[in-house]
Amino acid sequence: MKNLLYPLIGFTILYVAYVQKSIGNVWYRQHADRGKTFQPKGLFNLMINPLQSRMLWSREMLDFNYFVFTGLGVGGTMVVRSLLKG
Repeated sequence: MKNLLYPLIGFTILYVAYVQKSIGNVWYRQHADRGKTFQPKGLFNLMINPLQSRMLWSREMLDFNYFVFTGLGVGGTMVVRSLLKG
């Protein structure tokens, strides 16, 4: 289980940083009247959106699809680990 947990956490952190930099205002928003605020609901909604809509399954949007991003990252990590072991 640890073999999957650490890469999953690592790629989730990379995903969070990537979508904030690429899209902006996903989980850290600048408001004109209140300054900067932390909005975890926006991030959570983006992460589960592929379960509710087909939009993030299009080729142009796959890099914002949490399941594809983390799945490829964790899967790639597992492949590299198995190649290094054997």
